[in-house]
Amino acid sequence: MKCCEKCKVLVPSSRERCPLCQRVLVQSNGKEGYDDEIFPYIPTMYHQHNLLIRIALFVSIVVCVVCFAVNFLFWNNSWWSMFVLAGVGAAWAAVAQAIRKRSSFCKHALYQAVTIALVVIVFDLMTGFHHWSFNYAIPAICTFTMIVIATIAATGHRMVSNYIIYMVLSAIFGIFPLLFLIPRWTTVLWPTVLTAAASIIYLAALVLFIGRDTVSELKKRLHM
Repeated sequence: MKCCEKCKVLVPSSRERCPLCQRVLVQSNGKEGYDDEIFPYIPTMYHQHNLLIRIALFVSIVVCVVCFAVNFLFWNNSWWSMFVLAGVGAAWAAVAQAIRKRSSFCKHALYQAVTIALVVIVFDLMTGFHHWSFNYAIPAICTFTMIVIATIAATGHRMVSNYIIYMVLSAIFGIFPLLFLIPRWTTVLWPTVLTAAASIIYLAALVLFIGRDTVSELKKRLHM
């Protein structure tokens, strides 16, 4: 039988650290109890698909290395392999977000929207910065995210109040591209303006039709 000197508890287990504070366990002088493992092992998604993830990661590394080598040996006047590296990195970032946020699809949608927006900006910069990421891609991403979260809230099994914070955040994301007009990163106005207008109408609908739930949820989330 082992015990934790900090928590003052006996731990009937073969593990080396306390499950409460992670302090190293010491052997107890008493002989009470038993040493069988009583804490169940719950495999995560990573452990369940460990081999598949390792294979996919290995294939990604091989593809990136081969593309970089071919680019360096035969077409070293243009570094197209950097687009491959960026694409693979973006794909793995999306997979990582999907694994981490799989318990909440709305939260996952918001994280993915931010990730994809950053990726398209990087691609735009790498191709000479023609402003297409700010003109079209980011407004489209914001609009799509808003539609997805609204659809989930309308068809989900939980109450609408559980989705309010994500609906508000998606609407704020739709207004945010207006800031890109200040440094003139956005050169085509209509996608940004239409997205911002839709977001403001979206927020107005939340306030007018479920205003009490919206205010209550925001106060709870913001600890007001």
